[in-house]
Amino acid sequence: VKSDKINIEFSTLAIPALIQSTPTKRYDVIMNAVMAIPLAKARGLELVVLSTALRAGSTRENAAVWVKKNSPVKTIADLKGKTIGDAALRSTGTTWVRIALNAKYGVNVSYKNGDFKWVQMPPPALFGALETGRVDAATLIHSMAYKAEKSGNFRVIAYTSRDLYEKLGVDTVSAVNVSYPEKLKARPEA
Repeated sequence: VKSDKINIEFSTLAIPALIQSTPTKRYDVIMNAVMAIPLAKARGLELVVLSTALRAGSTRENAAVWVKKNSPVKTIADLKGKTIGDAALRSTGTTWVRIALNAKYGVNVSYKNGDFKWVQMPPPALFGALETGRVDAATLIHSMAYKAEKSGNFRVIAYTSRDLYEKLGVDTVSAVNVSYPEKLKARPEA
C-alpha cells in the first residue's frame, strides 16, 4: 500500500518490551495489551486506541494450554502443582487464559500460592522448555503453537478462547494499536 502521507518503519518487540516501551513514547503507534490502557491512564499516560491488533480467530484455537503428546497430564486438574510456561505473564492474552482456567475449571490461577507455578520466558525458549520437559505445560502463541500442532509431538488440554466464548459469548481482544494525543495532533492527516 502506497501513501503520500505516511512512511512506516516496523520494529518487532517481545510482549514485555511492548508494555515497557509504551510510556517512553518512542513509537508513533504501538501495539499494547488491552488491560494496560486503564493502568496507563491511572498513571497519567493518555493513549488513543486506533484499532484492534490481536483478537481470537473464528476457530478459537489460539490461547491453548499445550502439553507433550506423551504427558501424563490429561486435564487442567492434572496440572495442579505443576509448571506452566508463558510468554508474557503481564499480557492481556495471559490474563484471558487465567480467567478462562478459573471460570471453566475452577482452579486458582494466582501467581502467588495458586494451583500452578507460572514461568515467563521468550516464545522460542518456551517451546524448547515444553519439548524438553522443563515445564509441564505451556501457553504457546502464534508461530510456536503452529509449530507444536504441525510437529505432532504435542496436544492441547484446554482451548481457553473457546472456553471464554462459551462463557461470555464474545471473542476476546488481547491487543490494540495505540498512539498518543500529542502525536496525533502533530500529524492529523497521517
